[in-house]
Amino acid sequence: MLMTIALPNMAQFFLYSFKCIDVDGEIRLRADLEIQCWSLTHKLITFIVALPALIVWCIGLPLLSILHLSRNRVAIIKRNDENFRLQNGYLYEGFKYDFYFWEYLILARKYIIIGVCIFMTNYGVMTQALTVLFVLVLFLVLTARKRPFTIDYIFDLEIISLSASIISVYCGLFYIADTSQIGISSTDRSSDVTFTLSQSFKNFLFTAIILVNLLFFAYWLFRVVTDMEALRGFILR
Repeated sequence: MLMTIALPNMAQFFLYSFKCIDVDGEIRLRADLEIQCWSLTHKLITFIVALPALIVWCIGLPLLSILHLSRNRVAIIKRNDENFRLQNGYLYEGFKYDFYFWEYLILARKYIIIGVCIFMTNYGVMTQALTVLFVLVLFLVLTARKRPFTIDYIFDLEIISLSASIISVYCGLFYIADTSQIGISSTDRSSDVTFTLSQSFKNFLFTAIILVNLLFFAYWLFRVVTDMEALRGFILR
């Protein structure tokens, strides 16, 4: 839970301390435009708060954890050390023992996407979206091929989640490419750059995004209710 939820949020928060933009010829901190980048205030925020937090928590903690697991991978794979499992099982439970490190791949994926969203803004939204799409497809293929989860429905949830994200980003690409959204009049558009979405196609894309995300939520809710009923039955036994 800490690895996949708390750390990415912390990384995003602290990485914004390094994101600067040009405002009327001055480089200012995007998170707070009153702060000029690399001024004394910004340096204090960056080098005393943000950078140490990134090194210690967002990089150091996962790195130490994976090194600890790697040194004990024989005990993980052979399952011959009950004390180690009781003390450290929360770091790899839910994954097949050959894939004890998969949680850290998921964390790396989130870090990459956060980095793309923060630091690739100068390359345009289309480049950002295509990069995120590539990362998501790559991890979808890896997950489908390796099937690292011990529980089938957790695997299904991960596949549906990645698929929903891919479809959402892919549909979003059409909105990004729509020249009518960026103030280009019909008289200014040349034939090789004009791309205008009809309202019906926009509605179709929007519906597709909503449906795939509702599918994920419905399946997740179904599994939660099913597990709660199973737990309730076990307790009342």
